Amino acid sequence: MNVNYGKLWQLCVERDIKTSKLIEDGVASKSTVYEMQKNNPVALQVIDKLCSYFKCQPCDVMEFV
Repeated sequence: MNVNYGKLWQLCVERDIKTSKLIEDGVASKSTVYEMQKNNPVALQVIDKLCSYFKCQPCDVMEFV
């Protein structure tokens, strides 16, 4: 099973948030953003921060395929 962060990138586009803003706001590190861009798994703490930041659920930023 693989993870896909396409929903996260779509959410960023919809809310006009660049990945640099996620890094600047301390939501994710540069290396974590890079890993998510490659659809690699990241720590649950990162998903938690993303959900708090966007006020959403994990299924709104990622999915398993």
